[in-house]
Amino acid sequence: MRTSRGMLAVATVVLAALALTARGARAADITIVLSSQAGPYVKAEAELKARLAGLGHTTRTIELSKGIKKSDIGRSGVTFVGVGTPAVVWLDANLPAQKSLVYCMTSGGTHAPAPARGGRRVGVSTDVPLRVQFGLIAEAMPRATTIGVLYRSDNKKSASILAHAKADLPKNWKIHAVAVDKYESVAKAIDSLLAGGVDVVWTAPDSSVYNVATVRSLLLAGIRSRTPVFGFSPAFVRAGALLGVGINPVHQGRQAATIVDRLVKAGAGTSPGSTTQPSPDQLCQDPEFQLAVNLIVARKLSLKLPKSLVTRAVHVFGAEEGGKK
Repeated sequence: MRTSRGMLAVATVVLAALALTARGARAADITIVLSSQAGPYVKAEAELKARLAGLGHTTRTIELSKGIKKSDIGRSGVTFVGVGTPAVVWLDANLPAQKSLVYCMTSGGTHAPAPARGGRRVGVSTDVPLRVQFGLIAEAMPRATTIGVLYRSDNKKSASILAHAKADLPKNWKIHAVAVDKYESVAKAIDSLLAGGVDVVWTAPDSSVYNVATVRSLLLAGIRSRTPVFGFSPAFVRAGALLGVGINPVHQGRQAATIVDRLVKAGAGTSPGSTTQPSPDQLCQDPEFQLAVNLIVARKLSLKLPKSLVTRAVHVFGAEEGGKK
């Protein structure tokens, strides 16, 4: 009996040691660089830290505005996570090639690093794929074939957004684009866009075009001309767009943590030439998005959104009492 108990105790100790060893073998030192104390960034960082801690990793956070020392980026075996565009841009420019960089809360089309250098610049962007956005428009308005777009021809980012939209446009669809910079006012550019026979105006988070005044002018003009607008955020939909999409910072942090853990498990933080390292395509993720619809606007435009679309929406503005908001 004593022998059996002794063997059981030894086995328990051995198993515990093995568990700790396995845990330590994939644990990593993660440095999170936070762009600022802006609410969305802080939410993403909090979820990122919580998820990584739960996976056994050690984290620390440095705020970009407070400065980063060369010794901070020179530490061996450290994986870096940039939260927000300023942090990601700084890290991509200053990190040595052998350092892993995971990004979140930044635009993949313009600000996220290219998935190069052995696949060490990977992450999740805030860009909901255009195929998804256009698919939602098609579901909401099956007869829509002409998309209206405001852009600036004198701005590279804005012109790039338009080019990507044209490249991903569904078959038999067309884009009527109006360059705001070619008109003496935004209001006249909007009037020209809506006079072009568009079925819906598609918007993107293009800061060279959209601000509070532009959004308000577009939404009011859209209601007057009975032209629906696809918004690039739930707030845009709440303000008067028919439908749109947005991202949740918490989801961004969660997805980034998953990517970090996969990098660590593959040994990407310490083995630059590892053949087991996942490819960028395997690691980079499309963002989890939230669908928003505005039933008040739908009624004003005499449009009936499909029930399946409304059911999937996270934000339903103008729903009956007790429905989703």
